[in-house]
Amino acid sequence: MHGATETLVAPGVEIDAEVLVTLARACRDAVRVRFGYAARDGEERGRLVEPVRMVTTGRRWYLMAWDVDRDDWRTFRLDRMREVAATTWRFAAREYPDPVDYVHRSVTGAPYRYLARVRVHAPPERVRELVPPQVARVEDDRDGWCVLVVGGDDLDWIAVHVARLAFEAEVLGPPELREAAARMARRLAAMSGTG
Repeated sequence: MHGATETLVAPGVEIDAEVLVTLARACRDAVRVRFGYAARDGEERGRLVEPVRMVTTGRRWYLMAWDVDRDDWRTFRLDRMREVAATTWRFAAREYPDPVDYVHRSVTGAPYRYLARVRVHAPPERVRELVPPQVARVEDDRDGWCVLVVGGDDLDWIAVHVARLAFEAEVLGPPELREAAARMARRLAAMSGTG
């Protein structure tokens, strides 16, 4: 069977089983973990964290942890970690946010230049069927509407993907997204010969 099939889209990033086991044990035993971490700019920095939970989005694995040096909660992609090692330093459990919600919010908004909020005229469940949770967050609204929260570095890209949902939509912010949508509308009108 393997000789007769090819993969168009990979199921996700593979993570070394040893890394998964090390982090799972550190979460369970409440011990700090050290690792090298490649930031978005490619620079690798050493991190010391108090791990709480690992969360998978289906495409990627993330660790939610208290970053000791930054004195705040952070998420870390496991595929960007190097030389993961549990220490013998135990830490006292602290109150923490819901790991799934925290990671969801982090991966859909935090790493991007723009964070867009668009009110969509559709039930939230319907939009969640169309938009993967690792791409955007869908918040309940009222009267058959929901709010799509999506991050991106390119406003034209966001405008195109919101338009592809094929629901009535209203840009709540940022104002630059309204401008990008207007530019896209003018280009489409010109292409159709109705502009």
